[in-house]
Amino acid sequence: MPGLGSLPHDVRTTYLGEFTPAHAERIVAGLEERGIAWWYKAPGYLSRIWEHGVRVFVDRERLDDAQALADEVLAGDPGPDRGAGPLT
Repeated sequence: MPGLGSLPHDVRTTYLGEFTPAHAERIVAGLEERGIAWWYKAPGYLSRIWEHGVRVFVDRERLDDAQALADEVLAGDPGPDRGAGPLT
């Protein structure tokens, strides 16, 4: 469900966090699997100067589930940026 236009009209979203692109990909894949509505805002060409990650927004009714998923993704990442966690 990426993009505001594809969200059902009765869904209200809230900010989940700002993540590296790799983390965001894994998180949104898990959101899709769990049926949690989501959308993201990636930095644009110029805003990459001051925005350093992908901001993910989720259905506010499922925020706890989405946060648990994000925590799992971040905890299970053996990559070099694992210690950084969410960017915000």
